Amino acid sequence: TAGIKLIKNGRISDVGLGRGSHEGRLLGVCEDSGGAVWLYTADGQLCRDRDGQVDVWSHEAQRFSSCRAVFAEKSLLWVGVNWGLFSMIPTADLDPRELPWQQFVPIGTLDFVLAARGGGHWRLADGRVQRWQTNQLQRDFGPYPWKSTAHVSAACEDREGNLVVGTLSENDGVFWFGADGKAERISRSKGLSDDGISSLCVDREGSLWVGTAGGRLGGLN
Repeated sequence: TAGIKLIKNGRISDVGLGRGSHEGRLLGVCEDSGGAVWLYTADGQLCRDRDGQVDVWSHEAQRFSSCRAVFAEKSLLWVGVNWGLFSMIPTADLDPRELPWQQFVPIGTLDFVLAARGGGHWRLADGRVQRWQTNQLQRDFGPYPWKSTAHVSAACEDREGNLVVGTLSENDGVFWFGADGKAERISRSKGLSDDGISSLCVDREGSLWVGTAGGRLGGLN
């Protein structure tokens, strides 16, 4: 692969990650409360770009994890792997050798985590869809509505803050949750070109854009 690039003020710079192998692909990215950009790769490299200064730490790289997530919640930075969530306060003067983790939250199997625009985060773990605020469970939406063997490949929120989830491997399509907690399945029978989902995004007009494993992009109202 060509590696991970940062585009800022119209200029493209190389952060030195992800070149040459599929294992180095980017799985998670976020901006912390101080404006630094964090990147997390499939091979466990955690990178921070702060005012052009790039620092890289190896985090849980010795174990395979299909989930490599990073998100900010208030002053905390959270990093997720299949077996749990780590949190810390990302101060400017972090030790270049070791990160100051403050907490570890063990989880049976973490499949996906997404920061919620209204605060807190969505946690897809141990077969259940849940909304959390730091360490407090706000709402449990129940068991996954998709096949148990399907891989959660993408997620986003709609304009009202409802969760939208895309699946891959079993190609189970898209699941759009409503405020009542019920999910509507959207698949080829409802207009998708492919049931294998690679990316999701809701635009400012509320339309859902779906990138599929077949290489096509489609929009849904």
